[in-house]
Amino acid sequence: MAEYKTKFDIQTAEKRKNTYEYQRIVSKTYKRGRKAKKLQFGNENKTKRKAVIREIKDLQNSRLNIPAYPVFDQDYRKIQYNRYADDFVIGV
Repeated sequence: MAEYKTKFDIQTAEKRKNTYEYQRIVSKTYKRGRKAKKLQFGNENKTKRKAVIREIKDLQNSRLNIPAYPVFDQDYRKIQYNRYADDFVIGV
């Protein structure tokens, strides 16, 4: 199996690139976090800060439904082999 793994695996880049949609949501979340930190002090900013925090939570929930990496990336392919006792699992 180790020999087959070396033939099967393809990894051309050092690090895989995120999808555009995923990166956009991560960037928005980061910017909203900075905005919430700026609104941390002051009584008049509490309602604005709560709205920003609610928006951050919505962005984080939507990020869970978007794949971080392209599903059918031709430059990246890996196989994982796990064996325990007389059972085995092959993940592609």
